[in-house]
Amino acid sequence: MLTSLSGAFVFGWAKPVPVQPQFFHKPRQGMMLVALAGPCTNFLLALFFAGLLWLSLTFIPPTFWHNYPSCVLVLQAFKAGVYINLCLAWLNLIPIPPLDGSRVVAFFLPTAQAIQYMRLERYGFLILMVLLFTKVLDKILTPLIIGSANVLLAYLKLM
Repeated sequence: MLTSLSGAFVFGWAKPVPVQPQFFHKPRQGMMLVALAGPCTNFLLALFFAGLLWLSLTFIPPTFWHNYPSCVLVLQAFKAGVYINLCLAWLNLIPIPPLDGSRVVAFFLPTAQAIQYMRLERYGFLILMVLLFTKVLDKILTPLIIGSANVLLAYLKLM
């Protein structure tokens, strides 16, 4: 998924945010909204980076970019910001516990089924690893990431 600055493969370095559902007036709804906060933030960050890309390409003449090739890195960083945040958003929306998508699915299930479904959490990391190494995750995420990036960039007329 991501590599560290040393070039080593890094997966799962994010730590879950501790949430105490008993403090919500509606615990199941509260957990769903907390779970949606991360992917929504990633979608907003993708939009932000796309906006920076659009502003840069719209208001800075192409001759400037050609005269300062190192500035092309800035454009590439903005584009990477779009793709990375879309990747994180869609990945977190996969409905495999402990990912955020599972909290959304659990909200819509009856309580007994939601409890059973969330028991899969102990196997979630293993399931994700199997999906990752069998390339099934790529087949799921790639169309979502590329499709949403194309829609976003086309909307901003950057494609």
